[in-house]
Amino acid sequence: AYSSQYGDGVVGPMVFEGPATSNYDEDLGPYMVTDWFYQTAFLTQSIASQNFQNGLGPPPADTILINGTNKALSRAGRCNRVAITKGKKYRLRLINTAVDAGIRVSLDGHTMQVITSDFIPIKPWTTETLLLSIGQRYDVIITANQDAGAYWFRASNEASCLSSVNEDALAIWTYTGSDDSAEPSSTSWTFPPECIEPKNLAPYWVQPVPSSTFTTAVDSLMVNTTRAVVIPGHDAAVVWALNHTSINIEWDQPTLKYVMDNPTSPQFPDSYHVIPTLNAGAWNYWVIQQLPTSPPIPHKP
Repeated sequence: AYSSQYGDGVVGPMVFEGPATSNYDEDLGPYMVTDWFYQTAFLTQSIASQNFQNGLGPPPADTILINGTNKALSRAGRCNRVAITKGKKYRLRLINTAVDAGIRVSLDGHTMQVITSDFIPIKPWTTETLLLSIGQRYDVIITANQDAGAYWFRASNEASCLSSVNEDALAIWTYTGSDDSAEPSSTSWTFPPECIEPKNLAPYWVQPVPSSTFTTAVDSLMVNTTRAVVIPGHDAAVVWALNHTSINIEWDQPTLKYVMDNPTSPQFPDSYHVIPTLNAGAWNYWVIQQLPTSPPIPHKP
């Protein structure tokens, strides 16, 4: 997810039906939130690299989008709108497709019952706000149990994740029978300033991890940035790294092409630093670590 082209082009969700650990009436489908840059991802990456040379962070995103829409600072554009009926329960499939922003979401006056985390059914728990790291997915159930009217759905940059956005996003959720053209006057929940996973995530079906082979099979995976001096003049090229190495894929030679060319024994270049895993059905153990001096990684490797 650290490749520059990830920030440009067409994007859309795929839904794999899975179990829900709480009942609901309607499935509203995927609800994507993302940061948005007016300039191209490649220009943004170039500026970020220059900033890193001087120990600075990447440039801030211009705004956040909710399902592809938001109003700009100039007030051009529109807010995403959702109609709900009092008394019904709605399943919402939240996805953070951002390039460089942890995003906290909420619906004014309504709590969210969280039922899945990254496709894993979990024991339901309730929250007022929910932080989505980059690439993270949560399924939540929202009950329409407030007075009829319009309410703001908020998607806000979580600055404590070291991400930066010039403007947050708003969507409008309106109860049927209310004025569907009115803007809400609802009040936001208090957003906690923290970049941490919820502490009460627990799988609904417990699957114990076998420990007998852990000590012999465990491996480590370091997640960090490096500033290797590779440019004349002692400038540093800053790269994201796994186990202190990075990868630069040729566009005409994607990794899957090596598998297609030789399905039984693909021959990857040494520079790709391919990490072997065990066969299907076997357990792979990883201890994922980050150097304490590195910037926090706001999304999962």
